[in-house]
Parts: sequence; C-alpha cells; structure tokens
Amino acid sequence: MSKNTMNRQVDVTALYFTNNNGQLKSFPKRIEYDGGYHQFVESGLQLLVQTASGVVKIFEMTDGHNNYRLRNDQNNWTLLAISE
Repeated sequence: MSKNTMNRQVDVTALYFTNNNGQLKSFPKRIEYDGGYHQFVESGLQLLVQTASGVVKIFEMTDGHNNYRLRNDQNNWTLLAISE
C-alpha cells in the first residue's frame, strides 16, 4: 500500500449527514482540487482532535479505490494524504 502525503487545500463541494443515536454528523461527499474531483462512498470515520486553537475534525474517507485523510479546521479543508 502506497501513501502520498499531500497537505493541500481542497474545496468540499458536497456533504452527507448521518444520524446515529440522535447525534447528527456531517461528512464530506465530494472534494475538488486541481480541476478534478473525487466522490466518496457514504461511509467514513470522523475523529475530533483538541488543539490549542480549538477542535479539529479529521476524516478518513474512501472513493472505493483509494483512501483519503482530510482535515477540517474552522471550515478550511486540507487533503492530508491519499493511500491505495
């Protein structure tokens, strides 16, 4: 399995929502960068990380072929890594 570290700003152009035991969570559904896009399947993992400046959300997502790690910090989205 190869992993590419990206650390690149991306646009999240679609979200989906889950309701688990009364907890509504949002997940990225589609990202765009460099003139292209990646659409994720509706399953993912969301981690909350406490930092000195507040809470940061880390998402582990897949498009069915590759895995993507994204960071959401105050509505700024960063693609951290892609792995096969």
